[in-house]
Amino acid sequence: MARTYIAFIECVLDDTKTTKWETVYGYPSSTPHTVREIKISREDGAELSLVDIKNDRRYFSFKKEGRIHIVNNVIIFDSDWAEELAIDEDKQFPKKNYD
Repeated sequence: MARTYIAFIECVLDDTKTTKWETVYGYPSSTPHTVREIKISREDGAELSLVDIKNDRRYFSFKKEGRIHIVNNVIIFDSDWAEELAIDEDKQFPKKNYD
């Protein structure tokens, strides 16, 4: 099991049809200016899309009970909980038009 750290610009959790992610509260941060959030996937296939700092959009699918930690603009998770579905360089953020 390897710990994965990804710095991101944008992060979106798929909660369109049902609540697939539950936010866990009660984890105080050791530093006063750190924003920390921990989420648990409630079903297999809970998806997450993010734009990393290289402006690539990346898609992940998480197993049930998979945990993600979001600390400031870094997402942290164990590799056993997630599968990377795709990296889409055409859907960069912000979308660039060179017409």
